[in-house]
Amino acid sequence: MGDTIDLQGRHHGPLWPSGHPPVDTAELVEIRHTKIGTGVGRKGVYRITHACFSKDGRELCVSDRRGDVWLFKFEVNSFERVYHHPTPITALAYSVELRSVLVADSANALVAVSIDAGKVVSEYRELGAAVHTIQFNSDETQVLVSTARAALLCKTETLERIRSLSRPGEGMQEAVFAQNDAFIVTAFSDDHVMVWDSRCLELHATMPLPPSSRRFGLKTFALSSNGTVMVAGGRSTGVFVWSLGHTVSLLKIIKMPKGSGGVRQIHHVWTAPGETSAHICAVLGDDGVVQFMDLSSATVIASLGKPQCGFVDRFSVCGHGRYIAIIEAIGHIKVFEILQLLNPIKQSSSRISRSETKQAAPRNAKVQRSKGPSALQPRQYRRNSRSSLDSASIASTRSRGMTSQSALSTASFGTAMTSAASLKSQGTRMRKPAKSVATHADSTLPFAVHPDPSEIVNASVPQVDLNCVRLRKVLLGFGQYPNRYRRFIWTRVLQLPTNTTSFNALIEMGTHSAFAQLHTTYPLKSRKLLRVLQRTLSCLAHWAPIFAEVPYLPAAMFPFVKIFQNNPLQAFEVCATVMLNWAQLWLEFFPNPPLSVLNMLENLLAEHDTELFKHFVSIGATSQHYAWPIVSTLFSEVFGEVEWKQMWDNVLSNHPAFLLYAVVAYLISSRTALLDVKDIDTVSFFAHKRSPVDIYAVVHLAYQLEASTPVHVDPFVVLKEFAPLPPSTYPVYNEYPHFVVDYQVNERDKIRKEELLLLSEKAHMAEQEHKLEQLAARERKCLDKQQQLLEAEAARRTALHQDLENLRMNKSALEALKQHTRAEQLQRYKQSRRDFLQREQRLKDIEIQRRLDEAELAEALRSEQKSSNTIEDQLRRKYDRREQLMRQDVCPSRSLLEDDVVAVAADAATGSGFVKGSKRAMHEQQQQQQQ
Repeated sequence: MGDTIDLQGRHHGPLWPSGHPPVDTAELVEIRHTKIGTGVGRKGVYRITHACFSKDGRELCVSDRRGDVWLFKFEVNSFERVYHHPTPITALAYSVELRSVLVADSANALVAVSIDAGKVVSEYRELGAAVHTIQFNSDETQVLVSTARAALLCKTETLERIRSLSRPGEGMQEAVFAQNDAFIVTAFSDDHVMVWDSRCLELHATMPLPPSSRRFGLKTFALSSNGTVMVAGGRSTGVFVWSLGHTVSLLKIIKMPKGSGGVRQIHHVWTAPGETSAHICAVLGDDGVVQFMDLSSATVIASLGKPQCGFVDRFSVCGHGRYIAIIEAIGHIKVFEILQLLNPIKQSSSRISRSETKQAAPRNAKVQRSKGPSALQPRQYRRNSRSSLDSASIASTRSRGMTSQSALSTASFGTAMTSAASLKSQGTRMRKPAKSVATHADSTLPFAVHPDPSEIVNASVPQVDLNCVRLRKVLLGFGQYPNRYRRFIWTRVLQLPTNTTSFNALIEMGTHSAFAQLHTTYPLKSRKLLRVLQRTLSCLAHWAPIFAEVPYLPAAMFPFVKIFQNNPLQAFEVCATVMLNWAQLWLEFFPNPPLSVLNMLENLLAEHDTELFKHFVSIGATSQHYAWPIVSTLFSEVFGEVEWKQMWDNVLSNHPAFLLYAVVAYLISSRTALLDVKDIDTVSFFAHKRSPVDIYAVVHLAYQLEASTPVHVDPFVVLKEFAPLPPSTYPVYNEYPHFVVDYQVNERDKIRKEELLLLSEKAHMAEQEHKLEQLAARERKCLDKQQQLLEAEAARRTALHQDLENLRMNKSALEALKQHTRAEQLQRYKQSRRDFLQREQRLKDIEIQRRLDEAELAEALRSEQKSSNTIEDQLRRKYDRREQLMRQDVCPSRSLLEDDVVAVAADAATGSGFVKGSKRAMHEQQQQQQQ
């Protein structure tokens, strides 16, 4: 049985408590996640649901029912929780190159989570159905997502959908890449298995199936590493094997063992080299047992089930077919080595070789991590590959017949700088064997991957360089490095990688807002040095956000920046290296002081100076008062420039725990003054000011304390070995409580936003005041203009009143003139009326007179006519009487008749003259009237 690890809500920790995987069993580790405060029963377990190996097989990504995503790193013997998803996870995929995990959840969403940042960087929420599988292509630029409806081809970085594959009315079972991503193989619910061209997504071929009246229910399949063979299974009890050569053909159908039922999951393990091309596949049946099948011989060569494990729910195989991780139905996950499962004989022989190697290996030997694939070794040679730069490795070198001088002269300086603690290990004292147990976490574990599982590579043992010993001799002889070469020595000792590209990226981010007002919080005389310090601190804050919240960072980093002020890149990398190694566990309880570091300091002081420790306890002073100010500022406040450089020559050349020894040595050197202190304030004052101590004596005492400290209080056991910055990029710094820092960052951002809002409001108020002033000016101008208008209006009204008065007067005069004129006209009218009436009266009189005259004339005419008629009547009567007389022969005399005629004529003449006289009178009267 292998080791069992229970997560129990922990966020990180070692994978194997012993520091290495077991050597006598195929089972490497069993992982379970038990609820805190409960037993290991099923009701108290968060079931692990999904697991996937990285592309190189060195890491395992796991998710549980609660939504936690865990990353297990086999080489460094550690695990950590990288993300928590709020909804249940349905599929999982891990990319080492992109440092991200793709998570599909029950809400039909696909998210990409950054391993370093622990947050979602991109998402795609238009899947429309639950996700079955997620697979990257070979270069991890594209991802193939299989859902219940379709297969989606997306970009890895942005999760932007490129194309989709589906069939109307038919569900999607699974989709995978084939033949170096040249093709995509899809299986639908109607048993149609199709091969598509991945570039244009055109149908390339359809997998042939034997005729049958029932559906086979193919739902899972796998392809060989060379892409020539494809295996599929489903509800039926057969495993279908196709050839994907020049022609697509069905090679065979392998029947599952009796009682296995259908195929739940299938995975290709590896393809043996040679002309036979034997293919090994792992098939999970309905009975919960994983069968390892040889496709060439159609036989089951091994199985994984009881008693090795319980009912298998699903499993995952690493890309090179070396390890298999099975998920049991109860929610536990187990990792096995496939080679030992397939070959029990080799397993027993390897156990014998392991036991022999274990007996021959030195007890205190450390595992030295080697760069490159040569350090990845099979498990049976794991013990022989462990080596170290300490005195034990030199002793082992002597035991093999080599002198230490020859061993030192055969290696390069770069190889010797694997750890800064190696300088110390070559010195006067030898590290105790018990303390080497703490270095197993830095060991190169053999949990590695090879293209060929049968290949075995032996790692070479690194040796110490002669220059390191010379530096050690200089440091121990003079107590410090030469001032002229100090910067060069420090860069060599700290193994600065000179990551120009990454540093330029940090520089381009500009000044961090937390250090924008550095000149007020940490004033300096030199403006150049202030700019370099501000730039370095800003780069640290951009690299790790926690450094923007650390109040003592400027004081701690200022001496290093001052030494490397002419090279900003080296200044930043020195500060980053110091914070990574000599500030271990500082931020464990941030913003509070590090309890573990303070506890180690108190233990050291109580061990080496009990009287001083009891005196501190009696006055109520803790290490937070007398030690933490010295540690947090890295001696920058208690030492001058020369003493500080001498101290750090020794600190940088030793294990990171040497810093704590130096602090305790400084306190013991000042014990006489400290024993006279009676209150906590004076102790705190002492920790922030320079004291007259001999730096040589302090350093010498620190080495003595280091050599005489027992194991149970030795900080070497707790603190890690020196680890330089990796080349090409800077590591992720996350050794701090994220929730506290995030809260502070959020609060600081909130305050900053409020300040920005306040500034914007002030600007708005200033703008409003400016507008009000402009409005007031316009109002004043308007009032002046209005006053002018009023004055003009008053003047106009006055002029108008005057004009009206003049008009009234003119009207009065005109009215009087009119009245006068009217009176004159009336007078004239009256006069004319009188004249007219007089004329009318005259005319009337004339008319009356005329009418009277006419009447008289008419009367005269009538009387004349009457007289003429009378004459005529008289004459007629006369003639009639005469005629009658004549007739009667009584004729008067002629004279009588003539006399009568003459008389009548005379009468007539008289009447006509009167008439003519009347007409002449009337004519004259008319002429007078016309005149």
